[in-house]
Amino acid sequence: MYWTLPPAGAKDVREWLTHPDRHNKSWADRGAELSRLLMAAATPVPPPVGRPADVVPYGEWPVPVPLSTLPPVPPFPIDLFPAKVGDYWLAAAESLAVPVDFVAVTALPLLGVAVGRSLAAEAKRGFAEPPILWCPLVAPPGSTKSAALRKAAGPLPATDRERLRTHAADLNDYRSLCEEYKHALKARKKCPTGAPPDAPLKPVLQQVLFDNFTVEALIRGNAANPRGVALYKDELSGLVAALGQYKQGKGDDKQNLLSMWAGASVTKNRVGDEKAGVPPLMIGRTFLGVSGMLVPDALVWCFTTSVVLLSDPSVGVFGCPQARDAAGE
Repeated sequence: MYWTLPPAGAKDVREWLTHPDRHNKSWADRGAELSRLLMAAATPVPPPVGRPADVVPYGEWPVPVPLSTLPPVPPFPIDLFPAKVGDYWLAAAESLAVPVDFVAVTALPLLGVAVGRSLAAEAKRGFAEPPILWCPLVAPPGSTKSAALRKAAGPLPATDRERLRTHAADLNDYRSLCEEYKHALKARKKCPTGAPPDAPLKPVLQQVLFDNFTVEALIRGNAANPRGVALYKDELSGLVAALGQYKQGKGDDKQNLLSMWAGASVTKNRVGDEKAGVPPLMIGRTFLGVSGMLVPDALVWCFTTSVVLLSDPSVGVFGCPQARDAAGE
């Protein structure tokens, strides 16, 4: 077994493969060159010291430990968070008789959206990561997942409902302004003097939490709320099932979702918008947090669909025995 780092000058393998210097090479040639560089810099990893005598060797390494016997994991680092946040998570978990992980893990992406791009962790000069977090928590059915997720959201659902009420009132005003605009245009045709009337701007709903959604709706929601939006689902397996649901399983939903996972730019061109004189929807830097729950069977199903949704599957288990045991199943 060996370990190595990405080639010099690249933060990861993807950046190296897609660098403009290699655009004139085929993917096969890039892969062969990358393999050569990685193997040239690879360092052997010594086998564990003091392994049990009854472990059957697997080459130079012992047989992998079955997931059903996962070792103990550290508790959720509640002390790393402000006291008001940590105290709320602990009180919410205690009220539901669940480990604090159930509330805290699923709240992390929502905190990330609250921070947005106002702060970022700089791993090295020129390489900063904003708090775009995708944190599912795996737990068996009947383990109070839904109630914990509601506690994790805190006041955000109520805030969205208030924004929706305000938006409905703004739409009524907008319709009235549109009628006034039409009358003003007719009047100007009869007497074309002075500056033409200004068309009213349609109000935009600044929604933060999304549950039932399309990927395009997430993109448009992010455009309306540049600080960030969050996908907040009781059953995250629905995220996979919804991909391409209106396109017979085709389209670019998965690619757009992965672009949002990376915080990359997204542009949406629609024929209807072009005919209506509406410019393409472009977001220079997307921001999508994902928070929710999975049952163990759904976790297996998500992976077998070959759609990688978890930036770090270990985030969702921490020190929670129920979640850890469920993941082990």
